[in-house]
Amino acid sequence: MLLLGEALGMDLEVVQREAGVGAFSADILAKDTATDTFVVIENQLEATDHSHLGQLITYASGLDATTVVWISRIVREEHRAAMDWLNSKTPENTAFFAIEVELWQIGESDLAPKFNVVSRPNSFQKHTRQAQESAGNATSQFYFEYFTALFAYIAEKAPQIKTMNPLPQKWTNISVGKTNYHLRVSAGMQKKNLVVDFVAYLDADKNVADFLKACESEIRAHIPNAIFNRKEGKKESAIEVYKDCKVEDREDWPSQFAWVVDELQAFMVVFRPLVRELP
Repeated sequence: MLLLGEALGMDLEVVQREAGVGAFSADILAKDTATDTFVVIENQLEATDHSHLGQLITYASGLDATTVVWISRIVREEHRAAMDWLNSKTPENTAFFAIEVELWQIGESDLAPKFNVVSRPNSFQKHTRQAQESAGNATSQFYFEYFTALFAYIAEKAPQIKTMNPLPQKWTNISVGKTNYHLRVSAGMQKKNLVVDFVAYLDADKNVADFLKACESEIRAHIPNAIFNRKEGKKESAIEVYKDCKVEDREDWPSQFAWVVDELQAFMVVFRPLVRELP
């Protein structure tokens, strides 16, 4: 899944193999840990065919998946065109990928799969449509522009940090490698601050918060200004850092983006290994 995830730009985690939908079953149901959304993956040993295209759409509907991945030795031109058409007509938060797989061997090494993506979402087209749809709302439009610029900065300065597509909202999730745990960046126009935090989404009993508190010295070694937020009475808990700033001040964006990258890198160092110990 690591190689496939790299080809798709996702952090994938297997949820179920042979996931049933009526009389059929999808080869793999996975989750994109960055967006906490389901991904349907279907494999074909031979060239793509019409029946699998229909099955993929059925699986996506039945399993509430937002991403469909069709892997085959050969993707027929008509099926590549069909996937391109689906990407052009569906909402921004849905994605269809067609992938041709090869087996590579270097010297005496073991055979390894090579994934060649032949159809993918046209991000520019979908982002433009998203921006147009939010243009009537100045706040939504601002956040779309803010995170578009932030993600471009991250791609240049810290490409190892995988971002999701920008959306017209004041926050974004970033995968830390495990479902139900994310890093999050929030930009507050009203609160006049930026927040980077690690969020545990299913921590109503506060077991995760207690575990993280026990790791406080290790966490503060990398994140000295960390705020431990148990969020009593809520299902989630978090560890946060803040920066006071005016996010609407575009001249200050480079400074803000640099701070976000520095904090995200520190959070990655701490929480990527820690989440392996969490349920």
